[in-house]
Amino acid sequence: MFWRVRRLHNPRAGIGAAVFLIGMLSACAGSPNSDSGPRGRRGEGAVLTFEVPQDDQDADVFVDGNYVGQVSEVQGAVRVAPGKHRVEVRKPGRFPIQKTIKVEASRREQTRQVRGELLANPLDS
Repeated sequence: MFWRVRRLHNPRAGIGAAVFLIGMLSACAGSPNSDSGPRGRRGEGAVLTFEVPQDDQDADVFVDGNYVGQVSEVQGAVRVAPGKHRVEVRKPGRFPIQKTIKVEASRREQTRQVRGELLANPLDS
């Protein structure tokens, strides 16, 4: 048995579908730092602060493998959601500071401090 498929040509149907798809995608795509949605409610998560020597203020900060900026730029401005996070402070020619932090879900704002010294790597001399 042979079935014949008949195409209906309606250009407005394609435009409507595209508008619907764009609307759905924009509704789903929210900024993780926004105040709407479960991840961005005020009081949940923690703010990271960094205590490193003055010479290392230009070191790079990574959270969960993602670059967020230099220590001097992101001091007190990095927020992380509840859960476990891997924080690294790196600078060429020095051993990195690596820390795993655990943030509990709470209604009050929390602060987590990353403290350390970026020691010189003698093999890079």
